[in-house]
Amino acid sequence: MGILSQIFGGDRSDGQFRSAMQHLSNRVDQSERNSGRIQILRNSGVSERDRRSLKVYFVTNSRDKAKALIVELSARGHRCEWSPPAGRDNVFIVSGVTCDLSMNDEQIMKWTDEMCDLAAGLDCEFEHWTLQ
Repeated sequence: MGILSQIFGGDRSDGQFRSAMQHLSNRVDQSERNSGRIQILRNSGVSERDRRSLKVYFVTNSRDKAKALIVELSARGHRCEWSPPAGRDNVFIVSGVTCDLSMNDEQIMKWTDEMCDLAAGLDCEFEHWTLQ
């Protein structure tokens, strides 16, 4: 495999879903997207003092990785399930609902970083969250 494929991903014969560079890029992207998501929360009447559940979505390339992620999310009080690939090249989707979380801007940013890091540690990717 070429050096660019190792850095940016591409066809991975070793079973790895995302490269370290892709995980870092996703973490930055999620952080940038949070400002818009938080604005949607505020426009929906959710204040920084509220606690709410969020819908969450992750992706990976194997059932075992999806199951491992669900174990970790369950340990944090979140309820999630996985679904097999459908229409995407071997992409397993993990989706679910979080426990009640603080809707404080800083806490949402911190939680999003934690979800990105948790997913990256299991070779999964945190895709996004929405209001439950």
